[in-house]
Order: sequence, then structure tokens, then C-alpha cells
Amino acid sequence: WHWINTPFQELNYTLPNYEWLTVPLFLVTGGFHGAVVINWIAFLALPSLFFTLLRAFGVPGRLAYDWMWIFPSGYLIAMQAGGIGNDLIGLAFILAALHCANRFVAIARASCLFDALLAAGFCTGGKLTNLPLAVCVLIILLKDLKLLRARCFVFAIATTLAALVSALIPILLNLAYSGSILGITSLDDQVQNPVAGWLGNGLILLMAALVPPLFPGANQITAFLEHSLGRGLDALLQLYYAKFTLRINELPQEESGALGLGITLALITSIVLW
Repeated sequence: WHWINTPFQELNYTLPNYEWLTVPLFLVTGGFHGAVVINWIAFLALPSLFFTLLRAFGVPGRLAYDWMWIFPSGYLIAMQAGGIGNDLIGLAFILAALHCANRFVAIARASCLFDALLAAGFCTGGKLTNLPLAVCVLIILLKDLKLLRARCFVFAIATTLAALVSALIPILLNLAYSGSILGITSLDDQVQNPVAGWLGNGLILLMAALVPPLFPGANQITAFLEHSLGRGLDALLQLYYAKFTLRINELPQEESGALGLGITLALITSIVLW
């Protein structure tokens, strides 16, 4: 194990949780990342998942058909499809979990309940920050408590299996070896104030959503925006949110991208027209 891990330590590169499964293939092929294939497969499943969810939310068929192709073309999603990160797989799993949960409530099929819980578990197991997304699945399932009680045995089995592939395992390991569920020994880089977190992340999401595909003056705009925050807000964010930044890149990047300016404006226009 030390022999396998050493090259990545020298490169100061941390592999996503599930990518350790692809390390033998990486070594045998001399550099092939199996995670690319996993993300590519997940990307292919997104249009149908978006379509079924939009239809479940009452969106007309034609409009759902159009947007099932538009959503996956967002900067953040499309660039993840060719990368080795573990964000896109979480998106596919949570969409599948929401779809199956909605199907269970609609047709009361036990297999849909099983798949919904298992997919939610996989989503949180791929990345610890996906943990809050599982709550969305529970919200749908709890719409019909009588139906859920009627499938209590399936619910218990599926919940147990989902826990084994979920964030529960890394949380317990982090707690055992670092004393923190996040796996960190210092809180200096973490958000210390919920208000600062909501404000900071809200500003970051807004800016990411409005960034154009080509932005030559990104550095100048970044400096202007950060200066425009005002002393009070800037001091709050700097004090309680050490990693906060409104930095904009000249080209979209998978770590800081969003849907993109065009899709964001189209989405806003569709909501206004509706």
C-alpha cells in the first residue's frame, strides 16, 4: 500500500474516495484515470434524469425536453464530465435518488424506495459535503408516512445498506483518526459564523452564475467587486470566512464554475415568462 501511495504523496495530489478503486488500473496502463469513465457514464445519464424530475415537478413535456439538454451543458457540469473529480457522480446519484423517491410516492413500488435510499447513500459517500442533499430525498419520502410504514421492512434494509456506502463511514473514520467528523485538526480554514457563510457563499454563487464564457477583464472586475463590499461586510467575511474570495477567471473552471451566463439568463427568462 505504501508503494502505491508514495507517487501520489510526492505529487501532493489527493485522490477522491472512490478513485482508489482505479489505482491498480492507473498503474497497469501507465496513467489511465478510470474516474473519467465513471464521470462520463454519469454525464450520459443526466438528460433523462433531468427530464423525469422536471416532469414530476409539473413542467410541460416540450419544455422539459428542451431543458434536459440545456442543464447538462452548464460550465460546471460539462467540465466535470471530462475530469477526475468526484462532484459529477454525486449529482447523478442525487438526481436518481430524487427520481426514485418520487416514483415510490407515486406508485408505491418497494424497489423504488430501495433505489432511492441506496442512491442517496452513494451520493453522500462520494463526497462528505453532499450530506445535506440526502435531506431532499427524505422530504419527498416523508410526504406519505402511511406508505412508508407499509414498506418498513424494505426501508430498514435499504437504510442499512445505504449507510454502509454513505458518508457515515468516512465520518466515523475521520472522528476516530482526527477527532473531527470533517477529518481536519484545525478549524482556522472553516467558516466560523453561519451568517458569514450564507453571505459569502451567496455572493460566490451569484458571481459564478453570471460569469460569461470569455472574460478578459476578470482580474480588474475581481478587484473592483471585492473593493465594493464595504469595510463592514469585508471585515466580517475576512474574520469568519478565511477562504472567501470573489475571484473570477478569464475562462470557466470546473472548481468555480456554475451554469454559465447564457443558461442562467435563459432560466431567469423562463421563470419570468411562466
